[in-house]
Amino acid sequence: MDLMNNSKLEELIKRFNAEPNSQTQNEFLSELVRSQLFLTVVMSEEMFDEIKKFEAGEVQTFDEEVGFSINYLTGEGGKKAVPLFTDAKLMDETDIESSAIVLQMSHLAGMLKQSNGKYSDILINPFTGLEIGMPVDVFISLFEVNHNEDLTNMILDLLHESSVELEKETVFFSRSDSDHMKQSAVDGVFTPKLPFNVSSRDSEEDLKYLNILMMPESSKILDIGDELSKYFLDIFIAPGSEFEFVEDIDEFTSVWKCVRQPFYD
Repeated sequence: MDLMNNSKLEELIKRFNAEPNSQTQNEFLSELVRSQLFLTVVMSEEMFDEIKKFEAGEVQTFDEEVGFSINYLTGEGGKKAVPLFTDAKLMDETDIESSAIVLQMSHLAGMLKQSNGKYSDILINPFTGLEIGMPVDVFISLFEVNHNEDLTNMILDLLHESSVELEKETVFFSRSDSDHMKQSAVDGVFTPKLPFNVSSRDSEEDLKYLNILMMPESSKILDIGDELSKYFLDIFIAPGSEFEFVEDIDEFTSVWKCVRQPFYD
C-alpha cells in the first residue's frame, strides 16, 4: 500500500532546478507545506521499544514524542542542516546511514521553531539529483502564515483597498537573522510570496542582515497606521513585488530595487 506519494513535489523540484522561476518556486512551496517527508533521526531506546511492538506492515502514530533527535548534516563553518527525503529509495542512493521517520512538514516546522536557532538550513534529497534547500527561518515562516490565514487575508484586502503611491523614491529597511532575500532570490530577483512587512527606518536591532529596499516614485505601499503597528513594522509591500539585486554594501548589507508590482495589475 502506497502510504506516501511525493511525485508532484519531486516533479516541481526537477522543474525548478532545470529552470528557476517564481511561479515554480511558489508551486513548490505550496506543495511542500502539505507534504510528509522522511527525516533522518537518532532514536532513543524508548522509541525502539515502541517500534518492536508493531506488527509487520502496521502503521503507527504517537500521541507524544517517544524520543528521537534529528540526525543532522554538518556543513561549512559548523552549520547544521536538516536532511529530508521525498522517498526512501532516494535516501538509499546516498552514503547516509541513519534511521528515518515520516514526518508532516507542519510538525517539523514546530520542532524547528523550538530549537532556538540550532539548525541553519533544511536540505531535501541531499547528495542526489533532486536536491533543493532553504534556510530554516524561511521554512518556518511558511507555516506561521498558514496559522494566521485570517490576518493574512485581511492584510491582502487592505493592500487592494488602501495602498498609496509614493510621491518620490523612498528607502525601506528589512532586518533578519539570515540572508533570506538573497538565498530565496531567483536570477537575482527576490519575490515575496506573502505580504512583505518592512520599516521606513532602520531599527538597528541586533539582527545580522540588513536589506535596503529602494521603492521608486509611484510604487505602492500600505501604511498600516496605529491599528496594527504594535504587531508589525510600519508598512506592507504587496506579495509578488519583484526586487532586483543592486549591490552588496558589505558582507551583511544588501541593496535591492523594486522593479515590478504585478499585484496591482
